[in-house]
Amino acid sequence: MNRSLRSLTAVAGLALAAASGATLVQPSASAAAVTPHQARPADGFVDSIGVVTHLTYLNTAYGNHDLVVQRLQQLGVRHIRDGWGTGSPYADTLVRGRLHDLGIGITFVVDPRTGTTPAAAASMLGSRLMPAVDAVEPLNEWDTQGDGWASYARNWTIQLSQAVRGNSALRGVPVLAPSMADTNEPTRYQAVGNLGSYVDYGTTHDYPGYQYQMTDEIMRTAKQNSGVIAPGKPLVATETGFSSSSHGSPYTVLPAAQVPNALDRLFLEHYANGYARTFAYELMDQFPNDLYESNYGLVRNDGTPKPQFTALQSMISLLSDKGAAFTPGSLGYDLAGTGPQTRQLLLQKRDGSYWLAVWEQQKEFDGKNVLTSPKRQVTLSLGGAAGVTVYRPTLGTAAQSSSSGTSTVSFESSTEPTLLRIGGGSTPTTSTPTTSTPTTSTPPVSTPAATTPAASTPTPTPTATVQRTWVSDATSWKAVSNGWGPVERDRSVGEAGAQDGRQITVGGSAYSMGLGVHAPSEITVPTGGAKTFTTVVGVDDEVGAHGSVRFQLFNGSTLLADSGLVRGTDGGKVLTASLAGVSTLRLVVSTGGDSKDYDHADWAGAQLLK
Repeated sequence: MNRSLRSLTAVAGLALAAASGATLVQPSASAAAVTPHQARPADGFVDSIGVVTHLTYLNTAYGNHDLVVQRLQQLGVRHIRDGWGTGSPYADTLVRGRLHDLGIGITFVVDPRTGTTPAAAASMLGSRLMPAVDAVEPLNEWDTQGDGWASYARNWTIQLSQAVRGNSALRGVPVLAPSMADTNEPTRYQAVGNLGSYVDYGTTHDYPGYQYQMTDEIMRTAKQNSGVIAPGKPLVATETGFSSSSHGSPYTVLPAAQVPNALDRLFLEHYANGYARTFAYELMDQFPNDLYESNYGLVRNDGTPKPQFTALQSMISLLSDKGAAFTPGSLGYDLAGTGPQTRQLLLQKRDGSYWLAVWEQQKEFDGKNVLTSPKRQVTLSLGGAAGVTVYRPTLGTAAQSSSSGTSTVSFESSTEPTLLRIGGGSTPTTSTPTTSTPTTSTPPVSTPAATTPAASTPTPTPTATVQRTWVSDATSWKAVSNGWGPVERDRSVGEAGAQDGRQITVGGSAYSMGLGVHAPSEITVPTGGAKTFTTVVGVDDEVGAHGSVRFQLFNGSTLLADSGLVRGTDGGKVLTASLAGVSTLRLVVSTGGDSKDYDHADWAGAQLLK
């Protein structure tokens, strides 16, 4: 059974024979001999690009599904990575209908934190999402889950693989290996062991972190560690990318102005080094704050594209080449003026044109200062005359220069990738990047469908990680007072009895972590040296449109953050506070000025970040 990623046209180790097509470079009898280079399909590169989404995080920017679809279509990406258990008929319909109609498929993450099991997930995928499923991925960074995580991850993966392969509707859908938060530590992978009989691809979350760019070392480590769990299998980066905010980060992040170059290079580096697919984390900034983890998006929280969106959109537009499978040929050429960090990737389209990507694998930032990156004057020498057009995707899809009937072309190689189109037919048709005003309508939701952001939070590599403590997991928090019944861990307050609440749900978004209280209420939380506290607050949906409360965060008697009045009809609000100098945080909920009836309040997804 062939279980390959959908639409993938080139993977690591693929042997390519010589093409028999039109002559692109007219040979010259006097031309010096040049080195032949084997091309790979240009559309294979485009098809390797994916983006992470959170379609069921309805209290975030993802709640505007019309805008999500619009931005995905504009970007030109064909693959998303997401997951929501079995509880979102609306998201199911969105993926199987609108996105699939646009040629967009999903790598679906199956994780117990979304309230599912391997068997239930396979059944749902087969009956409600096919044929939009590209692949199935078990668990997300499960190595963060404490004692016993490795055996759990192994057993879950085996069960999921058996459920997927045993479901006729999922025939041919590949199963990925489970991902790790710490992609540098081989003992994590050794603890899980060889799962090669159950998985078809390895995975990595190789965030460049404080390396500030994708490097050979990062990729080498990712491949070596993935090979422990998935020996001999191609590698998929199911998360990677760059945040544009240092607030709450363990290191100073790459400045926003350098991200477009670094992200385009990352995709080129991955494909050139045999990665089968790479998912950028993530499509949209989830919340309108400056927190590190909220600012990985290609699109801002207000729906406007960032420069890295436009740069990636341009590269996809220039290289897109859908059509029947074909065998790329080889091109004879040499590059003079390159250095030890110069990288290149030769691609070919179905019209016969070759596309040569050239860039410098050099840092643009050292953690303190923006660096002046080298700019090399490089000369391309061909074995004969051809038309050559130069593009810079970070500047858009317009040609920067064009020559006809030439055998040599000089251009500048830098950390900004350069694309050279060599020979072929007519000038490629490209779409112009757009930043149209986002729509603001929010589609109806048939059932609460969101899951806690725990299931897909990026961890930068190679060594820096964000240390997170879910407040409801900690044993040190203390309920000082509660207006009705006990404070509930990971559920709403319910009624007067202990553990009689339901899953925390605010504004149609469900959370598997948090604290459910009844106003008036106070909880004290030792911060343990954390730098930031963040949560979503709101009146739980179990009381309908009733209830009105106010959430406040205190350091002693000093107010750190205030939600203002929150009613049952308001949905969730993000509440964040810096914890500099705070040893004990007070979580206070007061009534809205009327009676305390129906004041069921949630600290949803409450977490401490170091």
